[in-house]
Amino acid sequence: MSRSLPHRAGQVTRRAWRAARRRPRLVAALAVPAALGMTLLPDLFFAIPWPVRRTAGMLGLIGLIGLGGARLCRVRPGDRWPSPADGPGPVGPADRLLPWVLALATASLAWPLLQRPGIGYGDWDFYLQLYEAVRRTVLDYGQFPWWNPWTRGGFPLAGDPQCGLAAPAAPLSLLLGAGAGVRLAAVIWLMIAVEGARRLARLWLGDPWAACAAGLVFGLNGGVTVYTVAGIYVTMSFCVLPWFVYHATRLADGPGQGVALGLWGAFALLGGISYATVYAAIVAAAVGLRGVSAERGERRVRYVCHGVLAVGLTLLLSGWRLGTTLAVMGDFPRDVGMLIDLRPIAFFEQMLVRPSEARLRSVSVPIFWESNCYIGVVGVALLAASLARGWRWWHTLTIVAFALGLGASRWYHPSFWLSYWQVFRTMHAVTRWRIVGMLGVGLAAGSAVAGMRSARPRWLGVLASALVLAMGADLVCYAHRVLPVALGPPPPEDAPGPSDGQAIQLESMPAFPNTMLGFGTIRSIQPLLGYDTGAGTARLWRGHPDYVGEAWSEGRAVEPEVWTPNRVVFRVEPHQEIHINQNPGSWWLVNGDRVFAGLRCAEWGRPFVARADGAGRLELRIAPIGLGTGLALQAAGLAMLAGSLGMGRAVRWGMRAASGTDRSEAKGAETAGSAGVQGDERIG
Repeated sequence: MSRSLPHRAGQVTRRAWRAARRRPRLVAALAVPAALGMTLLPDLFFAIPWPVRRTAGMLGLIGLIGLGGARLCRVRPGDRWPSPADGPGPVGPADRLLPWVLALATASLAWPLLQRPGIGYGDWDFYLQLYEAVRRTVLDYGQFPWWNPWTRGGFPLAGDPQCGLAAPAAPLSLLLGAGAGVRLAAVIWLMIAVEGARRLARLWLGDPWAACAAGLVFGLNGGVTVYTVAGIYVTMSFCVLPWFVYHATRLADGPGQGVALGLWGAFALLGGISYATVYAAIVAAAVGLRGVSAERGERRVRYVCHGVLAVGLTLLLSGWRLGTTLAVMGDFPRDVGMLIDLRPIAFFEQMLVRPSEARLRSVSVPIFWESNCYIGVVGVALLAASLARGWRWWHTLTIVAFALGLGASRWYHPSFWLSYWQVFRTMHAVTRWRIVGMLGVGLAAGSAVAGMRSARPRWLGVLASALVLAMGADLVCYAHRVLPVALGPPPPEDAPGPSDGQAIQLESMPAFPNTMLGFGTIRSIQPLLGYDTGAGTARLWRGHPDYVGEAWSEGRAVEPEVWTPNRVVFRVEPHQEIHINQNPGSWWLVNGDRVFAGLRCAEWGRPFVARADGAGRLELRIAPIGLGTGLALQAAGLAMLAGSLGMGRAVRWGMRAASGTDRSEAKGAETAGSAGVQGDERIG
């Protein structure tokens, strides 16, 4: 965007200073009332009734968003937008070598995550259990993983937003087991993030070392490392952000860019959906708005066509997942407050804070879990040096994302007002906006490196390369030191023997080793069902005074004729009532009827009682809610895909017709000119 913001701020400051020097008495007379007014302003503000303040705040937020949209739509003379003419330039040794060095350095993080077996703490236990449930359902029972009977009494699996069947974790868990597969997938996600940021920076900055710096800052900053120690809830979703921006910027270059963007969109939805997924979609939409404004003529039409192609392909591939996931999330709307209230410079301070292994092992809730973004002294120096080259759009991205991440508990926090919108109400951990800001920080640091390498004294270029190497070594070594904390304790030696057949419910965590042995865990983590795992429940477990079995009638255990995760069949007396030790809900069909249609997909606090038919047969089967909506979304995606292809053909035909008309007109003019010349010759 514009480079002139610091210059204009300096002009305003100088004018204000000159005006104050010309009228010192007026300034002195106004100083005291102004100071008193500033002290009274908060009281006067809070004296306004809350409905009025809320309306004013929402109007202010909408106004700011409108100003941002207007700026995206306005192309100023100093603005820049990549075009095919810019190109990456000649390919040198650094272009060939640095991507491989960066990929190998990131891949080396597999060693600290795989050096020994471990069951994982907290969120790691949750994700390992999810993918172990996928593995058991597919390999042991040959079914699609719709339902997870091994967690919290039963909950949707493929419809769970945090379980991704197209994510690297699913196929790797099928091949290697969940323990190794999920940890190896975490490294692959980091590699995707690093390479995406590197390519985006190469497009905008044109220097291989600058691109390397951006990849390191975005993909391996301390915040991402700390999140990976805690779990994969950010690691699995933040990696698509630079790829969204990269392909959204290049949509006018050809239909391949639209296909690539659509595939990344499907990857994001079919993988684990989290905060960063929504943030990436918002940033991509902003880039798309800018692209429509920045491109001209034929390229603008192509940009729109390929954008429609990308959205259509995403819906076509992932509509079923989106429909079922939205249905599950609609059953469990979350309205959890965010208590974090950070200082305006908190994230810049956290860029210099490197949490130790001991602090990470404490498994407490310190502030660095949701605020750290360590990049070291070198990274901060490069960020500051980037301002010397002028204000660019990545600086704006950084400031906006950091402002959104400061908290949502006070009226002057932007996220406080966003939390009234349904999409953002459930995303209470607003500090994760800083992940988006770190992409801006990475591009800013890369721009400083590019400026140093293009400067006249050649030693500045050598220094810039050395700084990138030093920063990379620091970030990679830090990740090697702290990532083993994610392994958690070794598997317990006193684990119960393996369960044969149906899932036998146990009370407590860890859930992952229980599921490996075929046991369910009643008091395990399932964020949508609530974080209070000790709350009252209608589910029972082995060792509970009232526990009889996983199904019972009249105080006696009833064994199923068939038991699989998605289907259970009993043969009992006609019309006999059976108590089932799973969560009832709208996803269950009882002898083909949706008898729990009025409930949510899983009700932890309700008993599950079903009645056999006249022949004594009771069949319980999972039938997902939202699948019809998902298929409709896929049909809409197919229509958009066909429409974009039709638009593209129409544009090409129009271009050919226009070029043919131009050629015929030029040929006619040339013929007329030659005839006129011949006539002149004859007259002469």
